[in-house]
Amino acid sequence: MTRRRVINPVGHYQPIRSYYSQAVRVDAGSLLFTSAEAPFDIDGNLVGDGDAAVQMRQCIQNLEVTVAAAGASLDDVISMDVLLTDVEDFDRIAPIRAEYFPTDGPAAFLAAGLVFPIPGMLLEIRAVVAVPGPDYSP
Repeated sequence: MTRRRVINPVGHYQPIRSYYSQAVRVDAGSLLFTSAEAPFDIDGNLVGDGDAAVQMRQCIQNLEVTVAAAGASLDDVISMDVLLTDVEDFDRIAPIRAEYFPTDGPAAFLAAGLVFPIPGMLLEIRAVVAVPGPDYSP
């Protein structure tokens, strides 16, 4: 049984980047909703002060740790929101997202123009994850 099915329908424009899909259908018994993943290292220090690409990588690595603790992986991410301070960083973070989600990525949302309470913090991400159940086998 396929738990995750990407939906990019005919009659709808195709995703403008390969790392996201228009929709993702999931046969799941358990969903994980993450809090925002910020670009902090394990000691709580800001990583990549002023560098959106470095911060995006750290956020995704933090997300990877969070979903693994729930028994899932990045392959199980079905939706990801990216919140930016500056829309100009969109093209800077796109290659990092594409590394982790090269094709058929999660459904996506992006907002820019936000202000974060930590100086130098340019972005954060949050996700919805379909956690595999005990009867799931790939």
